[in-house]
Amino acid sequence: MLQYRRRLVQAAGVCGLLLGSACSSRNVSTPTAAGKADPSPPPVVQVSTPEPLPTDSPLETIVEQRDPIELLVEQGWDLFKTGQTLFEGGEVQEARSYFQQALDTLKHSGFEFFLNPHLESAYYDLLGDIQELELQAWVNPAEIQPLSLVSPHFEEIEDLNLFAIQVDPHLRELAGQDLLNTRFDIPVVLNDDVLRLLNFYQNRGRGIMEEGLKRSGKYVPLFREIFREEGVPLDLIYMAHVESHFKPNAYSRAKARGLWQFMLGTGKMYGLRQDWWIDERSDIVKSTHAAAQHLRDLYERFENWDLAMAAYNVGSRRID
Repeated sequence: MLQYRRRLVQAAGVCGLLLGSACSSRNVSTPTAAGKADPSPPPVVQVSTPEPLPTDSPLETIVEQRDPIELLVEQGWDLFKTGQTLFEGGEVQEARSYFQQALDTLKHSGFEFFLNPHLESAYYDLLGDIQELELQAWVNPAEIQPLSLVSPHFEEIEDLNLFAIQVDPHLRELAGQDLLNTRFDIPVVLNDDVLRLLNFYQNRGRGIMEEGLKRSGKYVPLFREIFREEGVPLDLIYMAHVESHFKPNAYSRAKARGLWQFMLGTGKMYGLRQDWWIDERSDIVKSTHAAAQHLRDLYERFENWDLAMAAYNVGSRRID
């Protein structure tokens, strides 16, 4: 029980830090500078009244001009969805022709990927979803399942109202004693937010925590070895619980993938291969090396492990 509670404190502490950073980053508002009023009145502009459109004019001619990149991306996803429906209905070959059309629409559009990151991101997102369907067909063609999100743990609790959870004074005493008797690799703060999360994980969220901790037993020895090799504090291993609930197949609404929830661009930055055949964001060993390196780089940038963890979760630009 004591060992479980100590691990609970580790995971809840990391979760509290990340939830706090995510919430604070959402609530930042940019102040506006107040300027002095111009005493002179504004110039009067004569505006001519436009002539009414002919009654027989088709409404189709009144169309707001749209971004061509957005139109291309929309067309690509429409082709993919048609192919997906065919694929799940067993029409695999016909579906593949739609998949190829979807990719070609973006790749051969005449717009350069490096100048249009949104187009590049959409291309690789399409590619990743096609790969998942193809992998299902290759492993077990008789059991093709519709593609769905595997929610990472953080998405399940990110809207949790911490202030509605009562702080248990007895729990504060127990957790405080555990902190005194346990060595941590990073500073662990015991405050009301952490205590509320501990309360949540011991009650309504107990099943979530136990599931993740059970699953972690498969990976923690390997993670410790890799984090030691990369020179990163071992307590940060439990970020995988916050990011993905230790689910290697976690795939978020934001298109982050794997145990360590890498986005496309960050994965590429750390050498994770993502192409037609493979997505190494789901490779347990390679993605763990990449996660440790990324955390180390963030620490070198911010010189603080709390800020490094926050930047890992919400992006370094939102911490600068």
